[in-house]
Amino acid sequence: MRVALALAVILLAATATAGTAAPQPAVDPVAQAKCVARVVYKGVEYRGLEATHLRLNVGRPVGTAQEPQCDDTPPPCRPGDNCTPQKTEYRDVAVRRLTGIRPRVAIARRDVAHVIYVAVDRCRGTRGRAAFVRCLKKSR
Repeated sequence: MRVALALAVILLAATATAGTAAPQPAVDPVAQAKCVARVVYKGVEYRGLEATHLRLNVGRPVGTAQEPQCDDTPPPCRPGDNCTPQKTEYRDVAVRRLTGIRPRVAIARRDVAHVIYVAVDRCRGTRGRAAFVRCLKKSR
């Protein structure tokens, strides 16, 4: 959770100028309230980023990732109630490789255009689009 919060803060800080802004977190088109675009692929968590201006090419399929279902309205729980958190349910989504980038660094979903999913520990704090793409391509 701390890593996700740190990533969000870094991405917001990286958008200082419009010409060199880093990509923005993707918005879930169905539930735009508190849900974060994310998937889990081969045990690694990836966060969705808007990638319209990154000029990345989507390559061949690499398999299936799991996307957590979003429920941003948990049931009310008052002090003294015996509330148990709801179990997160996942659905399978097809993912594809990005040309020139290792799948353990970043992937794309076949059914979501202009969004890439970057592993949460990759390329944090990178400023500018070109530097961000270079970081993705050089990461191992």
